[in-house]
Amino acid sequence: MKPVLKEFMSETTCHGWKYVGDNKSSIYIRMIWLAVVLALLGGLSYTLIKTYVSYKEHRFLTVTRTERREEIPFPGITLCNRGMYSNSSGFITEEIAEYIMKSAQNGYDWSTPDSKKIANVSIAQFLEATAFDWQKMINYLMIGYNPIQTSTLETIDTEEGRCLIINGPQYVSTNGRLKLQQMGSDRGLTLSLVTFQDNYVPTVAMDAGFELFLHEPYETIKIRSGGILLSPGTNNLISLRPVEYKLLPYPYKSHGKDHCLEENNERFEHIKKLYGYKEYSRDSCLRDCTANATVHECGCKTLLETVKNVVRAEKKELCDCPWPCRQITYETKLSNTLFPSVTGVNYINKLYNTSLTVESARNNLLQVKIFFKDMFYTEIKHVPEFDFDSIFGRVGGQMGLFLGASLVSAFELLVYMVKFIWNGVEGHRANTKKTNIQPLSEKSIPG
Repeated sequence: MKPVLKEFMSETTCHGWKYVGDNKSSIYIRMIWLAVVLALLGGLSYTLIKTYVSYKEHRFLTVTRTERREEIPFPGITLCNRGMYSNSSGFITEEIAEYIMKSAQNGYDWSTPDSKKIANVSIAQFLEATAFDWQKMINYLMIGYNPIQTSTLETIDTEEGRCLIINGPQYVSTNGRLKLQQMGSDRGLTLSLVTFQDNYVPTVAMDAGFELFLHEPYETIKIRSGGILLSPGTNNLISLRPVEYKLLPYPYKSHGKDHCLEENNERFEHIKKLYGYKEYSRDSCLRDCTANATVHECGCKTLLETVKNVVRAEKKELCDCPWPCRQITYETKLSNTLFPSVTGVNYINKLYNTSLTVESARNNLLQVKIFFKDMFYTEIKHVPEFDFDSIFGRVGGQMGLFLGASLVSAFELLVYMVKFIWNGVEGHRANTKKTNIQPLSEKSIPG
C-alpha cells in the first residue's frame, strides 16, 4: 500500500503532493508541504460546502434586456374621481358625511351603533345613488386622431366609488388588444375630463381631480396601491415604457417568502374557471373572493362586512390567490401645463355652447395624454444562480485554484484508489495463506 501512495504523490498532476512524498527533502520541509496541502484541502472543502448551501437556498440572478419593437400593447387605464361619491342626488346626509369625516381622521370604528346605520346600507344601493356619471364627465376621448365611443367603456365599483376603465377586458374581448406602432403625445390616448367638484361631499374629498391607474387590461386595480394624481386646470403628459417581469416558480421565492406560479399552472385554471376569467389577475381574485365570502357570511354585500373581509384577504386568512410569475408594469413620467389657456376657454365655450369663465374652467376641466415615449420594451428576468454549467464551472475553478486539479486529476485519484484497495485486498489474502500453512515437526518426518 505504501508504494501506491508514494507513486500517487510523485505522479499526480495535483500540485504540492510530490513535495510531501519527496524522500530527498528533509522531514521538516515535507511536513511544511503537508500542512500547506491540508490547508488547501480545507479551503476547497469550505468553498464546496458554501456552494452547496447556496444552491439549496435557490438563489437567482436578475437579467435586464431592453429592445426596440415594431408595436407595443397599450395598457388598461382606470380613472377614479377624487371626490369618490357625488352628492348630486342628496343621498349622503350630513350625519353620514360627518361620520365619514371623523372616521377618515381617527380611523374607522365599525362597531358603534352610528356606524352600523351607515355600514349596513347595501353597497349596490349606496353606489347607484352616489356614483358619478362618467358619460357626462368625459368631454372627448381619442386614440391618435381617432375618437373612441364612450359606450365601449366600462365601469367598476371600488372602495373609492365608481371608476372608469379604458381598454378593459370587455373592450379587448370585443375589439382585440389595443396596440400602438408609433411614439409621441399625438399618437397615444387623449382624454378631456370634467371634475364636477361642486357635487363633492365636503367631508370626504379634501382635494379635487382624478386618480389614474395603469395596468394590464384584464387586471383589477388595487386602489390603495396609489395611482397618478391629475389636478383640474392642467394639461398632463404621461409618457410610458412597459417593463415585463418574468420570475422563477417554486422552489424559488420570487415574492419574499412567497412563490409564484407559471401561467399554465392548474391552480390558475381552477380560479379562472371559478370566477369566469379569461386571464388570471391576483387583484381580481382577491376582489371576487372577498365579495363571495361577504355574501356567504351575511347573505348581503354591506360596507361593514366587506371592509372586514378585505383585511382578512390581504392577511391571507381568507383567500388563496397566488402570485403569477409573469407581470407587467409601466414606468411613467408626468409633466403638465396650465389648462385651458385664456383663448382656449373662448374656444371651448364656442365648441360646446357654454359660458365658462377662466376660473370655472380651470376649476373643473383637465386634459391628459398617455403615450409611449419610445418604442423600447424592457424585460427583467430571473435566472437561477446555479445550473449545471455554473456549478460545474465553479467546482472546477475551485479545484484548480486550491489544488491545481482537473478532471484528469480526478480520474488519477480514482485509479490510485482502486489500486490502493486492490493491493490491500491482495495483501490480506497473502497474509491469510501464510497463517493457514502449518510448519512440519521432526516427528512427522519419515525415516
